[in-house]
Amino acid sequence: MAAHLSQSYLVAEALSATGLKNRAVLFAMDPYVKLTALPSKRSARCRKHAGGGRNPRWGGERGRLQLALAAADDRILVEVWNQNVMTPSDRVGRCELSVAAITADPQPFQLPLDTGGEVAIRARVADSAPAVPRSGGHTLGGAAANADRRAAAAAAAERRANDWRQGGGGGQKQNARIAERREKDILVGKITELYAAKGDDPPFGLASSDLATLRRHLERMRDRK
Repeated sequence: MAAHLSQSYLVAEALSATGLKNRAVLFAMDPYVKLTALPSKRSARCRKHAGGGRNPRWGGERGRLQLALAAADDRILVEVWNQNVMTPSDRVGRCELSVAAITADPQPFQLPLDTGGEVAIRARVADSAPAVPRSGGHTLGGAAANADRRAAAAAAAERRANDWRQGGGGGQKQNARIAERREKDILVGKITELYAAKGDDPPFGLASSDLATLRRHLERMRDRK
């Protein structure tokens, strides 16, 4: 029997997908699953499967996600997205799942996508918010996650400031290297914050980019806001 609660939670796990439409140009896709409750539009996503291509596998903590359902929510929009490195994510395909079909007991759903292929998830509803491991899936725009990011950024900024002060008397070349490292750290922090605000992971190897590349990347992201 489906749960009908004034406040309930969707607890889901992205399992796998097969035969996805390819949205990548040069490399294998990095797909992830996003769930959106309708009509409230509350959403959550799982982690990407790096290099998962057209047949990704998630499961476990990588596939875990949850979101609070509003009383009026009667369907779940299930989407598969490809996470790009330098540009916004591309939607691979979508489908809808009725909330009435989801019970309090975990059950698998094999869902055909509108662009071909299918995605498999496991889902249940709960009357209280289950604890999610820190390494598990996440809810987009979660206040706790944002607070953790801000605290980590503040601690990193303090370490960078201490490093810069301690190295201030080491000669012109050393000071130049420290200043460059400091600017790179600031740029990486700003870019990471913008990705976090969108619910995306920053590109792999971002910290190893040179200053000019980081400046251009930040400008492009700001232009797209």
